[in-house]
Amino acid sequence: MPKKPLQEGSREAIYILTLPVGYRKMLSQSLSGECAPRSAIKAKCLSCTNFNKLEITECRCSICPLWRYRPYQVTTKVKRAKKAVVEAVLTTE
Repeated sequence: MPKKPLQEGSREAIYILTLPVGYRKMLSQSLSGECAPRSAIKAKCLSCTNFNKLEITECRCSICPLWRYRPYQVTTKVKRAKKAVVEAVLTTE
C-alpha cells in the first residue's frame, strides 16, 4: 500500500490534533500508511481504549478481529507464575 501523507484540514489531520501529544506521531503514521502492521494494531487498540495501556492488557472484547494481536498482553509465563503464587498461598491457609 503506498504511503499517503495526511492533508492539512482533512478529517484525519483534525483527529490527530485531538489526541494526547505523545501518541500523535504514531497515529499519524498509522493513518497515512507509514508504519508496520504491528504499529497500526497498537494505534487502533490505543485509540479504542482512550490511550489506556492497562485496558488493552485486560481487554475482553474477543470478538474484535485484532484481539489476538493486541499489544501489552501478559505472557503465558507470567500467567503461570501468578497462578503458582495463588495456589501456594491457598495451600498454606
